[in-house]
Amino acid sequence: MKRLWKVCLAAWLLILGSVMGGVLLEPLQVRAAQAKKIQVQFQYTRRKEFRLSAGQIRQGDTGKVTLKGKNVTDVRWTSSKPSIVTVDDTGKVTAKHTGTAVLTAKYTWKKRAYCYRVNIQVVSRLAAEQKKFPTGTYWNDGGNNNQVTQRPCIHDDDRYCAYNSVGCESNLYLGMVAGMQVAGYQCHGFALKVAQDLYGSLKKWKYVESYRTIHAGDVIRINNNSHTIIVTKVYSGSIQYADCNSTGDCQIQWGKTMSRQALRKAFTYMYTKY
Repeated sequence: MKRLWKVCLAAWLLILGSVMGGVLLEPLQVRAAQAKKIQVQFQYTRRKEFRLSAGQIRQGDTGKVTLKGKNVTDVRWTSSKPSIVTVDDTGKVTAKHTGTAVLTAKYTWKKRAYCYRVNIQVVSRLAAEQKKFPTGTYWNDGGNNNQVTQRPCIHDDDRYCAYNSVGCESNLYLGMVAGMQVAGYQCHGFALKVAQDLYGSLKKWKYVESYRTIHAGDVIRINNNSHTIIVTKVYSGSIQYADCNSTGDCQIQWGKTMSRQALRKAFTYMYTKY
């Protein structure tokens, strides 16, 4: 009985160690050293852009998982929650909805069957955008509007810069919005850049000059055509929004709020997908 207890304990410790290391090997008799020879590589090209951790992917994006190891054959991938993440036999990963799923690779190693499991977390597009452009940083990296800095802007004729793309302290957005070519800098450029990251092309959006129902994602010009915000959440009596340069130095801020009454009073025009 004592010997049987020791065998069971050893088996349990092997399973526990494998799970904690991110690997679950089957059958149990495989040597622990084999786990070190098999690795999963998760390739997601935009992870650095959105400052995501390993194993995270933005909702709506795709990546690829690859099982690497000598003498590994017959790899087949499955997802524990296809409603969150799907994966095909080639390892292509598609992030459907926010949440976490376990991807399992069933494979053959030296003519024996095993499996390897890895967690994938899908992050909402808004959460990824907030990681990409953190509150308190500055949207003024010059030629790359996907980057931020830790230094405030010193504005020097930004309107000229917006149309000439040289010598400008703030970042610049250039693109088709509501069927028009738009050059946006400071607050206006930032709001349009965030909208494009969240929803894709803005070419077919609408330009609206009269106040109407407000939706998350709307880019709204306010305060006598002097400032632009992007709506992130809508409540019964207020909105939550993000903006840039409200302090006059290109600083990014998320989670700001405004009452609907104040928004109606400040409204100039907006771009909307609705």
